[in-house]
Amino acid sequence: MLTGLKHITTILFLAVFFLPQAMAGSFKGMETGRAENGRDWNAVLSRYSSLCDSCLMLRARVGSGISVSQESAQRLITRFVSLNKNIKDSASELSESQKAEFRRTTRRFLTAISGGGKADDIVLDPLPEMFGIMDDYAAWKEQEDYPAPATMQDRPVTEEPDPELPMRKKVAFGIQAVISVPVPAEGLMLSVRKGRWGGWCRLSSNFKGSSYAYSCNSEGRIDDGSYVWTQGVTRKSYSEITAGVITSVTDWLSVYAGAGCGKKVLLWKDLDSQWVKVSDKSFSGAAAEVGVMFKWKHLTLSSGLSTTAFRMASANIGIGVSF
Repeated sequence: MLTGLKHITTILFLAVFFLPQAMAGSFKGMETGRAENGRDWNAVLSRYSSLCDSCLMLRARVGSGISVSQESAQRLITRFVSLNKNIKDSASELSESQKAEFRRTTRRFLTAISGGGKADDIVLDPLPEMFGIMDDYAAWKEQEDYPAPATMQDRPVTEEPDPELPMRKKVAFGIQAVISVPVPAEGLMLSVRKGRWGGWCRLSSNFKGSSYAYSCNSEGRIDDGSYVWTQGVTRKSYSEITAGVITSVTDWLSVYAGAGCGKKVLLWKDLDSQWVKVSDKSFSGAAAEVGVMFKWKHLTLSSGLSTTAFRMASANIGIGVSF
């Protein structure tokens, strides 16, 4: 029995070792947190309080000489400490009242384990110096007392499954190779998102030069009234850059929209092998794009429609990966 008591006490002491560090490192970040809709944090905190009661009841049982499985005790306390860490890591999603409830439960556990169940009995040395649990211990001790439940010893130790915790939103990146038509062009599309929303950027070009010696209209007329004689060789220079927002509709479908700028230049080659710009068939200006993106595992496919200066429409097809 003494061996079991010593083992359980050791486990509880380790819990006391980790929880103060969790409190010291997380409450400052909690102050600016903002709750998100759709998270059942009340159920999570209720489970956290229930685990706290079970841990303290376990301590009371051992102290009363009741035999307790060391494996079950260690598993119970490990779950309590793990749930404490998960709540701390997602502290920005808690409301102010939920943060206060989290503090109360944690302090109730620390007070009971460290001082025998009464706030006035808690041993200040060496815990605050060792762990930096709180700089102003006296302030919160005077505000509230956190006694263990009066009926603790009458309550059974339960091992109910923990509620599913909200997943922390991770940042996802994507890269695609893109081709555009009717003016053949290649490019890249990059995207980044956190949760449902994110941003994207696409750069496409056919990498053909747009420099010219002089210009004419589509009838071949030059500014001085003469006409250009060509070799029948043409060149189209095209480039476009767009960026915007992307949002998930389902797990496999996203839509995106954005704006940017683009340029198209039509060139003719004259008899002197000089490039002539066809001014009324060349343009530059604002660009806009909308499209959809499909995802299967790490593979992504996109299909979009863009316009340059609202004079030319292009279809953009992309394939790539996300990670």
